[in-house]
Amino acid sequence: MPKRNFEEEQQKKKRFIAEPSQTNNENENKNENENENEGDDEDKSLGEPVFEDPFLDVEEEEYTFEEGEDDEEDRLIDEDDEDMDRDQDENEGEEGDEEQDDEQEGEEGDEEQEDEEQEEGDEQEEEGGEQEDEEQEENVDVKQIITRTGKLTLEKFKEESMGQLIDNLALKQNDDDDDDDDDDEKEDPKVKIVPWKKGHGVIRELDFDSTAYGMLHSLSVDWPCLSFAIYPDSLGFNRTAYPHTIYFVGGSQADKSSKNQLIIAKASQLGSTTHDEDEDEEKSFDLENSDSDNEDSNDPILENKIIYHSSAINRVKLMPQLPSIAATMDESAKVGFWDLNPAILSLDTPGMRFTSESCRLGVITRHKSEGYALDWSPVTQTRLATGDNYKLIYIWQSHQAGQWEVITSYINHTSSIEDIQWSPTEANVFASCSSDETIKIFDVRIPNKTCVDIHAHVTDVNVISWNKSVTYLLASGADDGSFKIWDFRSPKEPAAVFNWHEKPITSIEWNPNDSSEIVVGCADDQITIWDLSVEKDEQNQEFDEDFPPQLLFAHLGQKEIKEVHWHPQIPGGVVSTAANGFNFFIPAIQVEEENN
Repeated sequence: MPKRNFEEEQQKKKRFIAEPSQTNNENENKNENENENEGDDEDKSLGEPVFEDPFLDVEEEEYTFEEGEDDEEDRLIDEDDEDMDRDQDENEGEEGDEEQDDEQEGEEGDEEQEDEEQEEGDEQEEEGGEQEDEEQEENVDVKQIITRTGKLTLEKFKEESMGQLIDNLALKQNDDDDDDDDDDEKEDPKVKIVPWKKGHGVIRELDFDSTAYGMLHSLSVDWPCLSFAIYPDSLGFNRTAYPHTIYFVGGSQADKSSKNQLIIAKASQLGSTTHDEDEDEEKSFDLENSDSDNEDSNDPILENKIIYHSSAINRVKLMPQLPSIAATMDESAKVGFWDLNPAILSLDTPGMRFTSESCRLGVITRHKSEGYALDWSPVTQTRLATGDNYKLIYIWQSHQAGQWEVITSYINHTSSIEDIQWSPTEANVFASCSSDETIKIFDVRIPNKTCVDIHAHVTDVNVISWNKSVTYLLASGADDGSFKIWDFRSPKEPAAVFNWHEKPITSIEWNPNDSSEIVVGCADDQITIWDLSVEKDEQNQEFDEDFPPQLLFAHLGQKEIKEVHWHPQIPGGVVSTAANGFNFFIPAIQVEEENN
């Protein structure tokens, strides 16, 4: 098997089409920045800003690791490379044999040519039969489109802790394969999973209708954001009254490395758009033209603060216990830590200024390659998991401000790490997915060992999401457009399979306020919302057979969608980022539920 350039593959897949130019302009931008004024440039949101290196004057921390740790990791990496080289040599030898076979087959070509005329008649008959089969396949009953293993009615699930599942199932997977096989025979019989037939294109024929939304607003930005995080505010939970206010933090991908920014923004006066009859389009606003003194009091308002960054930001995550602490992973393979409190206070305090230097907490340079996998533990404060394109995972713990210690590391995947998710309830359990087509569950108390290993998809597994309410359910999205639901009580087969999308899944997330709902973002420029507790009503004659019964809503209009998140304090509220900016929307189905 030829050696894959994982970093190049991930850059093409993860980033926007207009990739930034980093190396060619690095020195030039540095010289330009040194000639600019320093000061409180974070309040400048218009014009060409002064760009600083976010790690300027920040000493890189020295970490002490156990003797031989680096050598062991390098040895494992070298062994993998040697294996791939041997596979490549073997394939080249096989190709040589195939060429000799092709020469012999060429000598027999004349004899085969005499039989072609007779075979053409047979092929015409077979083509007629195949056309009949294809017509029959197009008329597949909708109830066969998505068949699940049993009923996925989440409200009826018996609660179990992930700790019990790991102890009773995961840790014994490698040692008790025979026992697991016996247990599987005692379970309910598995039903064949029939995927949704692709190529219908029904959803692309839909037109925009403002009445389908309780709220829809778009935000244009100078540079698109690959990743963002919603900042929890103090305005309360279960907010249903308009207008809404949303705080968020985004990491940009600019055309030049020095132009990148960590944006801290506050979008306010986001009113309902359900009854906008004058024009059937979403309300739009942008960073450059946003002004708190807007003449129309009904228009949305956006305020933002900027922390300048030296390279494109691949991922942004906020610590659940202290949301003002952010971690970023960038294309230079650095993990940065930021205190957003000064920026948040300046958004809410007119006239207050801050400096980028006051927000910087430190940087980790342990990774040898850039990555996109980053997640804070929701159980243990200051515990962080990171994964890179060269299949390395590190678990970090901070005991003092600015000092990070590696608890353990893993190199169990055979390809780049795409995403990482901590268990919502277990302090030591986390999941990772990879372009090696697998999902793996780890326990940090068991070094360098996989507790559960699932061959999840037939293509790269791009994203995963752990259900925070039903903690033995995990969702995964892959390059082939499919997303699956996994039940860790029986992880050998997916509990549900959905093949509605036709391009790579780029984002997936369970609704924190409804354990049966999930939102999916895809490279086919669709964002879909699904209710997995819905079952098809065979007696309902009004059921549209062009759509799966679990599909609640489809949002279109954005290009190159990268991330989608539910707003945890606004029921049904969704925020998404794409190449053409941000969208803030609430489907009308949420409004109907509130009215009922």
